[in-house]
Amino acid sequence: MINATRLRSVLENTIFPVINALLIMAIISCSSNSAPDIPSIPSGLESGDAGNYSFSSSATDPDNDSIAIRFDWGDGAISNWSYYVASSETVSLTHNFSSAGIYEIRAQAYDQKEAESEWSDPHTLTVLSGGILWEKTFGGDREDYGYSVVENLSQHRYITVGRSRSAGNGGYDVYLFAVDTNGTQAWQLYFGGPVDDGAYDICKTNDGGYAITGYTFSYGVGGCDVYIIKTNDYGVLDWQTSCGGLNDEYGWDIEQTSDGGYIIVGYTNSFGNGGQDVYIIKLNSSGDTTWTKTIGGIDSDFAYGVEQTSDGGYIIAGTTYSFGAGNSDIYLIKLGANGDSLWAKTLGTSAADRGNDIAISGDGGYIIAGDNGNNVYIVKTDASGNISWQEEYGGSGTDYAYSIKPTSDGGYIITGASNSFSGSYYDTYLIKISATGDSLWARVSNLVHNDYGYDVIQTNDGGYTAVGYAYTLFDYDFSMIRLAP
Repeated sequence: MINATRLRSVLENTIFPVINALLIMAIISCSSNSAPDIPSIPSGLESGDAGNYSFSSSATDPDNDSIAIRFDWGDGAISNWSYYVASSETVSLTHNFSSAGIYEIRAQAYDQKEAESEWSDPHTLTVLSGGILWEKTFGGDREDYGYSVVENLSQHRYITVGRSRSAGNGGYDVYLFAVDTNGTQAWQLYFGGPVDDGAYDICKTNDGGYAITGYTFSYGVGGCDVYIIKTNDYGVLDWQTSCGGLNDEYGWDIEQTSDGGYIIVGYTNSFGNGGQDVYIIKLNSSGDTTWTKTIGGIDSDFAYGVEQTSDGGYIIAGTTYSFGAGNSDIYLIKLGANGDSLWAKTLGTSAADRGNDIAISGDGGYIIAGDNGNNVYIVKTDASGNISWQEEYGGSGTDYAYSIKPTSDGGYIITGASNSFSGSYYDTYLIKISATGDSLWARVSNLVHNDYGYDVIQTNDGGYTAVGYAYTLFDYDFSMIRLAP
């Protein structure tokens, strides 16, 4: 029989001390876990356009525990912890930077015993303005062309117009469709008759809808007439009308006026002094014609852009072959509120200069976008049409500008086309300039073959959206490019 007293003595003097020692060692081991070392400064690109960026970092754990790493992206977001990796193994994570700015990216480590390191020193990333966020094409199995775009803030969509042969009533039709901010098409509509019809411009209206102008061979009294369409905010037709004579007329720009009506400019072969002449149409809010006017000389003259001025009148820009110093010149026309001609000026050089769009500048003057046959040509004038400055932009090839819009910083955004930067093919060309004409940045599209930008806007988030058309496999498709602020 075992002696109980002797057994208790053995346990107290031999076994229990060993167990206690082991427990103490375990406690000491747990309490002495060391946090991972501070991770290495994240490595990655230092600058570039908006988009996805990958960064890498590693950290050593003094206890050789496995670790996870996370990144503070410097834009208010922190990543989730990565999967566990061996001590000193590199971890890479990716983040999207959608806005221009300077970002400081840091890394932090975490071990399996839940100890965290301090944050690393930062890696600095500079995201440049105007980086391409996405570029897409839309359309069917035949030709589709885009010419103008506006933003619908309540729908978070871009509303665009052009012309299409892929669907509709016959020949070309006016093509109106909506794209969300991610480039997903939301809806599309077609307008027109059995022959060719198309649209070149769209503007937002006071009731939240849209007014569209272009041309129609399906309606009117002549071969081709100016086509005006009014819709609600989802493209449902309110009314449509046409204006013109026995020959051909085209509408290129439309704006809603302060009285709730509309001003349309383009050109006519039916009226005027010869060739084509500038054609101006004033409608009331219901689409009834209030007055029309033609301006020009014995050769051809065209109007492509119009804005209502602070005095209730209008400023018009286009191209004249009847007047000026060169083969063609920018044509700048000022009208009163009732269509009276106040003055007209030609701007340009001895080259072939063309005016394709106009905007009112912050100082009450005007800025005109066009080309001189080789380069983008931008002319800034005062309110009387006197030149304040003029600049050319482009490369060794041929460069055009079709649209110019004021931006929130007092400068301007321009779009057109260029073959200076990618061989013989044309690319959509986007240029950001300051209020005094300094070039801040330029971008060209990455779409296949030839593509052209015809309109651009600054969007509510400070970025830019441009539309036009691009040659794809066998035909032209509507194109859209979204740029970061």
